[in-house]
Amino acid sequence: MLFRSDIYKSDLPAYRQKLRERFCDTFGDSVVDKDGNINRSRLAKIVFNDTSGKKFKLLDDLMREPLETEFRQNIYNKRGLIVINAAIAPERDWLYVSNNNAILIDIDQKTQVDRLTLRNGYSREEAKVRIKKQRNFRGKKKLIAYKQKADDFGKLVIFDNNGELSEKKISELYDQILGIFPRMAKKLKSS
Repeated sequence: MLFRSDIYKSDLPAYRQKLRERFCDTFGDSVVDKDGNINRSRLAKIVFNDTSGKKFKLLDDLMREPLETEFRQNIYNKRGLIVINAAIAPERDWLYVSNNNAILIDIDQKTQVDRLTLRNGYSREEAKVRIKKQRNFRGKKKLIAYKQKADDFGKLVIFDNNGELSEKKISELYDQILGIFPRMAKKLKSS
């Protein structure tokens, strides 16, 4: 199962409607389109252009409860391998879902900036601001290690996402993941 949030879309449950209202109250009506969807690019400009960091914190606070609610709803009663595609998983204390097992992506800032400018059309400066506002690799690694040590459980796989994504890199990552789940590896090999 792969969890990815679609919390900004307008056809979602009532608590998300309330969230959009809170977005308007906090960031202004311009962040909501006529169709009721949050305009992520307008919201991002407001949040990431705020040099004080207060608006980033406001966004984080606004999203905390709805994201956690959606997260819990999506994983409820699920079995097997759950992949959480969420850079905020360590900060949100969601590692318990995977028994503190985590894949942490390592990428140098230049490559990250290059990819954000190419994929999202940001200027180099916009990309750098976005990167700076988020917890870096070292900070995430420290949080994960702290949680694993506190619970005396969990494995960390570091994936080097610099350079080209090759079959070899993917295969190595796959092998590392299977190393964390030996029963699953055995089951896959026998089928």
